[in-house]
Formats: sequence, C-alpha cells, structure tokens
Amino acid sequence: MKRRQFLLLSLVLLAGCGGLKVSHDYDTGYDFGLVSRYAWAEPPVTKAGPHTNPLNDRRIREAIDTVLPERGLRRDDRSPDLLVRYRFRVEQKERTSTVSVFGSVGNWGRHGGVSIGMGAPVTSVSTPYQVGELTIDLLDAGDRRLVWRGTGRAELGGDADPAQRSQALREAIRAILAAYPPKPGASARQEVTP
Repeated sequence: MKRRQFLLLSLVLLAGCGGLKVSHDYDTGYDFGLVSRYAWAEPPVTKAGPHTNPLNDRRIREAIDTVLPERGLRRDDRSPDLLVRYRFRVEQKERTSTVSVFGSVGNWGRHGGVSIGMGAPVTSVSTPYQVGELTIDLLDAGDRRLVWRGTGRAELGGDADPAQRSQALREAIRAILAAYPPKPGASARQEVTP
C-alpha cells in the first residue's frame, strides 16, 4: 500500500517538471454549455481493482473537487449533470543501454599508413522504471455514458511530504482538466505536454 502511495504521488511531482504528458478526448455531440453540476461516480478504479488507499483516494478527490469549480462545475450530489470517476494504473517498463569499448591501432609511415579500429559491446544494462497514468472521466449523469476524458501520464520518481504531494497532485489534475470544458470547434483528441 505504501509503495502504491509513493508511486501515485511520484506521478504528480512530475506535473511541474514538464514530465507529465496530457491528452484529452470528448464527445463532440455533447453540449457542455448545459452542464454546471457534478457528483462522484463510485467506486474509483485502479489497474488492480478498487482503490485501496484511503489517503490517496482522499487526495485525488480533494484535488478534483478543488479544480472542477475553477473549470465551471460545482459539486451537487443530489442533482448532478455529470458524474466524475478516476482511474490510476502503473506500467512496468525497462530501459536498456549498451556499454561498448572501442579501440584502434595505427601505424603511419613516411608514405602512408594503416589503421585498424574495432568496437565491441561489453555489456547491456537494464534499468526498470514505472510509468503512472491518471485518467479522469466525466460521464453524463442521465445515461452514464462517457462524454469527456483527460489523462496524465508520466514516468514515476521522486518523494515529498504530504503537503507537497497534495499541492503537486492539484497541479497535475489542473493540467489534466485544463481542456475542460472543450472549446467549440476544438479538435476532439488533443495531446499536450504542459
């Protein structure tokens, strides 16, 4: 559980460093001008199943509850227009680099010379790393169909205290939700690096 908490919060630390890649997609036929209220859909989802860390769940929900009013939506659990859910997953990756040795021998005489060179790989080094992905979905409250999706993806790394984690998480979510509501005529699929 602590490892998952570290990984999630490492993702958000990259938001301010430019390492967070953000993409957006939405239903072009949906009228976002008619919606102003949201509530939470249950339960949040992770790759391994329902979210198990209440600290992370609370941080993510508080950050989304902070940012959505900045985007024109207010929380209304009784009569929402949209339902909000999020999903977090971690993907294991491996970076491979090869270390090589190069050498040459040469002899330059009075009228020319000979040179022989050679390079050979000595060893390959594999370094594991993880990529975290936080996806925020907005669903129509009436029929529960997906109408907007924002995703932030970054290589995980770093550490911070709880206050720094909460602030970094807000900034990552702010970057993910920056394209909500979609502007009329905007491309339905966008990818940006804030």
